Amino acid sequence: MSDALDRSEPALSVPGRVLFLFLYPLLVGVVMMVSGFFAFLGLLYEDASFAALFLLVMAVLIGGGSVLRAWGAHRRGVVVRPWEGAVVSAVALTAATVGACFQAVVGVAWSWSMPVVWCVGLSVVGEAACAWSAGRSWWWLSLVAVLGVAAVGVGAVWWADAVG
Repeated sequence: MSDALDRSEPALSVPGRVLFLFLYPLLVGVVMMVSGFFAFLGLLYEDASFAALFLLVMAVLIGGGSVLRAWGAHRRGVVVRPWEGAVVSAVALTAATVGACFQAVVGVAWSWSMPVVWCVGLSVVGEAACAWSAGRSWWWLSLVAVLGVAAVGVGAVWWADAVG
């Protein structure tokens, strides 16, 4: 039996791709939306325990999803470096958390659905860049793409606060 990996088989089936492309960031965004509401409500009454709980929940969700994704890709055995997609997904969701929190604190064009938009948007950018760089050693370009889009989003929020 050959030690080479079979590249003809996809790393994830179509339902697995849909799960990690749309449903997982959607879940993280909804949890961020609900727990962020309680965190800001707690900070309004000078109680930081809900904010600490928000950070803990986000760390568990992002870290757990990344480990699950890397484990699934490693278990299938068709991905050369199974940690690449997990790292890009974790960076995208962490950048989305920071961007949504910044937008909430600044208060520009805020609605309670914005964490979902941040999470799904940055995850789609990360997955598209990962798909483009698949088979190459350019996975770091996916990180650059995600962080670049996040920086543009935060810059747009900052500019809207300065103008408005």
